Amino acid sequence: DAKKWSIDYALSRGYGVVTAYYGDIDPDFDDGWKNGVHALFSEIEKARDGSTWGSLAAWAWGMSCAMDYLEQESLVDPKRVALQGFSRLGKASLWAAANDPRFAVVISQNSGAGGAALNKRIYGETVGRLNDSFPHWFCDHFNRYSRREKDLPFDSHCLLALCAPRPLLITSATGDQWADPKGEFLAGKEASAAYQLFGFPGLEAKELPPPMQFVPGRIGYFLRTGPHDTTFEDWKVYCDFCDLHATK
Repeated sequence: DAKKWSIDYALSRGYGVVTAYYGDIDPDFDDGWKNGVHALFSEIEKARDGSTWGSLAAWAWGMSCAMDYLEQESLVDPKRVALQGFSRLGKASLWAAANDPRFAVVISQNSGAGGAALNKRIYGETVGRLNDSFPHWFCDHFNRYSRREKDLPFDSHCLLALCAPRPLLITSATGDQWADPKGEFLAGKEASAAYQLFGFPGLEAKELPPPMQFVPGRIGYFLRTGPHDTTFEDWKVYCDFCDLHATK
């Protein structure tokens, strides 16, 4: 949807934009992981067990492959690449950044359960709904925690902490309670302890900020008014955040 892409604005702010269609990496439907890049790793698939990767991990792998290319592109400074993902790709961007330290800035938008939101809040999207609706996204072991979120040995703040000390921007929307904006904010607060180990304060707001108030710290947060979407206001905050953290 071209309306989601404020490319001219990003260019005017001095940023290039690179994207790829996630369905070309792994189609977004359940057929036992026999499509997309999974088919290229026959030995992994032959030994598939409950911990073997699903589609989200495949999309994250594709993001790292894109970074492989960007490191060879003379027009790109590979030390200043920001990784952004929206919704299900917000989940994937966090996992990609956790596994690949080459991404200098991490931006997760409306990623919800399985992404930035605390799963144990059991608010909006839940682990059970994720596994019921999208059984191909995660490894099979994740099904153990459907409607049993309290038994999870860790929560999403641990995933956010794996981005430390790199700048991390969490964005939400007031009309997207399914993604649990408060749970995303609280996870950022909990992940701040990891950033403090590196000498950074983490998420500096004490409470969930009002809509349209950008919190610009090493862990940034922005709650936009409106629905589950990507808008010009989001792009402006992306650029504002990168101005603070990616241009030094």
